[in-house]
Amino acid sequence: MTKEEISALTGTKTIYGYRQLTSVPDQEVKEYISRTRALFAPISRSFNNDLHTEWFIREYLALKYILAATVMGTSARYGRTKNLQITTPYLHYMMMLNCCRAFIFSLPCSEWDGVKSIEMTHGKIINLSTNGLARISKCVKDLHADRLSRARSQREAFSYRFPGQGLKVFNSSLLSFEEALDTAQLLCDLSQANFACLESSVRKHSNPPFKITYNSAIWDLVGPEGELSEFIDSDDSHRVSYFIRKHDRPCELSGLATEGLIEDFFGAWQIDEEDADGAYNPDQEWDLLIDVN
Repeated sequence: MTKEEISALTGTKTIYGYRQLTSVPDQEVKEYISRTRALFAPISRSFNNDLHTEWFIREYLALKYILAATVMGTSARYGRTKNLQITTPYLHYMMMLNCCRAFIFSLPCSEWDGVKSIEMTHGKIINLSTNGLARISKCVKDLHADRLSRARSQREAFSYRFPGQGLKVFNSSLLSFEEALDTAQLLCDLSQANFACLESSVRKHSNPPFKITYNSAIWDLVGPEGELSEFIDSDDSHRVSYFIRKHDRPCELSGLATEGLIEDFFGAWQIDEEDADGAYNPDQEWDLLIDVN
């Protein structure tokens, strides 16, 4: 199925550059999107300011997780060229895990529980995301659940045991960058499709405009509580204030990825130009996981 056909199924007017979803059997894609739109219908029929706020929070966090996963993915690719093997298990796993988190937040059947949703355990994140993949097919679920399980165990081997043989200890079971990337891209494709379905469903079943309510839940986006509360992200504060003023209805995930947001996010990982010779460049592959061009 082409990216144009998938975009049309979601009900959006824009054409999104899907990567992995175009390789899934047509009927499975049709059934997945049809079911997603059906699940969003009762949500959009009762859509109000509170739901608009909740889904904005979910989508903004999902976008940040995907951008973070992009930095991890491009770092892993760079590290491979520099023989930084020690980074491989961590970066592969966290790239996939962050995309799992984005996917969960995009699911109409996934409950929102404030900070608890943001701070889910890794086990719960993997279980919820693989259960979501089962809506495509058991084959898809099993393939990506195996990759996530391998990635987690390989990352933990270096966190708790640190095998003396390095990566050789995993032999042929070592998760490749290509496997990790395929899984991450599929999860991002599905996140985009899900939020696109929400956008079209709200347009069909409700009456915008809506307001983002300026409550404490918004600030769960900005920084952690407790010991890490000092690390408040002023960029998040600025962007959230902007979206509160500008967004009066849900939009697809790629629509939230403004040029300024993308430039600022990846620019934060760039070193001074005079020190950049041969260094990792975060600006080379903005679109590794999400079509932002």
